[in-house]
Amino acid sequence: MKQAIEFLGEIEGGIIRLPKNYTSYTAKNVRVILLIEEKEEAPQEEEKEELISVHSQKEELQLIFDKMKGKAMFSKIDNPTEWQKNIRNEWE
Repeated sequence: MKQAIEFLGEIEGGIIRLPKNYTSYTAKNVRVILLIEEKEEAPQEEEKEELISVHSQKEELQLIFDKMKGKAMFSKIDNPTEWQKNIRNEWE
């Protein structure tokens, strides 16, 4: 099972330290993606803790679906089959 972990931190001498609650993640294979933000002001410790989240891929998808509930994305489509045909015709 894959998990995504998000937290704010700083690179110090080429090292990124995991927050204390992730110290059990040792000897794991990881994929690291760095999103570098322009340094405006350092977030406070309590802000850092609020941004920490751990979700499996299934949980991530469930969160997305929950956000989409009640949104009428396709309500303006009268005939779904005809709508799909028109989209496919654009590709040709």
